[in-house]
Amino acid sequence: MDDRIGVNPITMGEVVDFQDCVNTCEWIELPKQGSRYTWNDRHGDQRIFFKIDWVFVNRDWMDQMLAYNTIILPEGMSDHCPISVKLTNAPMLRRRPFKLCNNWAQHPQFLTKEVVHTEAANIARIFVEYYQELLGKKTQGRLRAFRSFLINGPTLSVEQQLQLVQPYEAKDVKDALFSIDKNKSPGPDGYGSEFFEASWGIIGAEITKAMLKFFNNGQLLKQINSTMIALIPKVEVPQYARKEVWASNES
Repeated sequence: MDDRIGVNPITMGEVVDFQDCVNTCEWIELPKQGSRYTWNDRHGDQRIFFKIDWVFVNRDWMDQMLAYNTIILPEGMSDHCPISVKLTNAPMLRRRPFKLCNNWAQHPQFLTKEVVHTEAANIARIFVEYYQELLGKKTQGRLRAFRSFLINGPTLSVEQQLQLVQPYEAKDVKDALFSIDKNKSPGPDGYGSEFFEASWGIIGAEITKAMLKFFNNGQLLKQINSTMIALIPKVEVPQYARKEVWASNES
């Protein structure tokens, strides 16, 4: 009965129909923060304050939705206060990695502005250790091939050997990149082969230079060979990093 101040208090006769409607529909008012009153007549210091804006939910909402509350915001141009509905204790959303959509390359303004992107590369320690154990570390040595196999096994002809040691050319780099399916999953930076094909006239020289330099000295930026692994649980509540528990999808 204290939903109005500055004038005569609300009587039961004024709200009985409204209360019957709320009870019949089994509505529940969401918890709120801020001012109790959502409207005033803006008449100087002798204002009338009234709670006439409500946020109700039903039982299905309460059973299926997370915990929400309402926040009564300060009045603005309107004589009603805005009401914001917010998730209580909302978890911090993780930033999703960037991914280039192939149809962007068809836009007339594609590549007319500078493209800026960042990489997110934080993997939990337990999965790093798991994949190090599964795939091995850089310091682990390879097993030596049997000498008898090298002597008695199939061998290449001199002509084939000469072909293998021929230096790569710019055409080889371009042909290899353009042979990649345009819809193949991109790397962690979100750029797939469609981007490189569409912008080859701008970045082709730099890409070619970097690749040919790698074939000459064997040095390659670590970021170029990085990948993104999406872990898909095979059980409802996974507790261990094992192949029986997780499936992986690499891109």
